[in-house]
Amino acid sequence: MATRETLGILPVPGDIRDSSGMAPFVDITNRAQKPPKHRFLAKMQGTRKAILPIHTAAEKSLFRTLMESNRYFNPADGSLPNWNEAVRVWNAWADKTEDVWYKLNDQLKFYHSQWVKNSDIKEALSLSSEVRKPLTRIIHDSQRSVAAPAVPFQTLNQHVAGKGFLERCDTPLPGQPSSSHYTTNNPVPSALPLSFPNTQPSSQTQYGFVSAPYPPASCQSSTTRPFSNSPSHAQPVVSMPPQNLESTSVASSVARKRVADALAAQGPPTKKARKPRTCTKCAQPECPGKQRVSNCRNPCRDCGRVQCRGRNSKRLNEPCHLRDD
Repeated sequence: MATRETLGILPVPGDIRDSSGMAPFVDITNRAQKPPKHRFLAKMQGTRKAILPIHTAAEKSLFRTLMESNRYFNPADGSLPNWNEAVRVWNAWADKTEDVWYKLNDQLKFYHSQWVKNSDIKEALSLSSEVRKPLTRIIHDSQRSVAAPAVPFQTLNQHVAGKGFLERCDTPLPGQPSSSHYTTNNPVPSALPLSFPNTQPSSQTQYGFVSAPYPPASCQSSTTRPFSNSPSHAQPVVSMPPQNLESTSVASSVARKRVADALAAQGPPTKKARKPRTCTKCAQPECPGKQRVSNCRNPCRDCGRVQCRGRNSKRLNEPCHLRDD
């Protein structure tokens, strides 16, 4: 059955679109006019331009300009930006600027947190540039490579075969003529003797080893090798000596006892003492805000404002102005 559902792209509700200062989507009826970028995405979202995160060079430059001059992005009292008004200012610029797209509050908040963090890093590097200059000069000094040992140079030699093929075994078997006898004038006989002189078993029969018959298997051809049912062709038989099961069981029991004694000596594991809970806003352990931040009536330890929500409980090492939730 046909359906109009689309997965992955959600349309923007009308109230959020109007409060953010976005224009509704208008389809182009003139086929000769070039369609705008991301037309399909804008159509599915129901806005004039697509809603995308800050990613283009024009958007990054616009954000930096607004942080320097606009009062909604950078209030004079040093408080957080007024995102409801800031997003309307941004979308107004997006309507008349190329490569600048619509934004939502959450997208501007996320980019603002990253922008503040990068600004702090650049400021720290700028303040410590004079201190880092001697170390940077030593690290990038070209004279440090003079004391490095020279790399040994070794030429690659092409592989050359020193010998030819291995010599084959030309030892004639008993009753068989030599290989030089097989010529065009003397064809191979139709039948060759397959009997070999009986060999006596070796005296080393402690573990059931029996000596192999003559000649060696490496010098036997496919036509002269004896059959497996020949009485003179005896295969070596190996019988392993019996194992001492009693010694094995004693060793395993001793090992188990040693492990049990080691575990008993360690004792039960001790639990690590839990750190007392403190308020994420004022960092005082007796403050009622350690249960809930809204219960705290003390000023923030970072900005000093009572209305501040304090630090993020999942990132306590970051100050309050870097919160993105």
